[in-house]
Amino acid sequence: MAKSTKDIQAEITNKIVESLKAGTIPWRKPWSSSPNCGSPANVVSGKRYRGINPLILELHRQTHNFTNKWYATFNQWRDLGASVMRRPDHVKPGEWGAGIIYYAPIKKTKEDPKTGEEVEVEFAMLK
Repeated sequence: MAKSTKDIQAEITNKIVESLKAGTIPWRKPWSSSPNCGSPANVVSGKRYRGINPLILELHRQTHNFTNKWYATFNQWRDLGASVMRRPDHVKPGEWGAGIIYYAPIKKTKEDPKTGEEVEVEFAMLK
């Protein structure tokens, strides 16, 4: 079953609170000149993640002591000839990979109940 928006929000909030309790401010990072440091980005497209995703991925990077900014799907790594490291035994199933929030504005035409005219409405899709 898919997670609800409230479940996703609670999960992200809990990760931030856990990081703060551990003494790490997830949005504060020491300076580094390495090309592998910086804002999380997709290794295939080179695009940096936006919205809440940089914070989610930074928390993931800190949790697992990862040292670079590059993320990709399992299939993207495979297509590049890389392999995904096996989940260590101390990491719970489902916590080794990092989930991101996909946002897209959706437009839909529907009938205005007051006027009977077709109007275009826009709403956000999160997944």
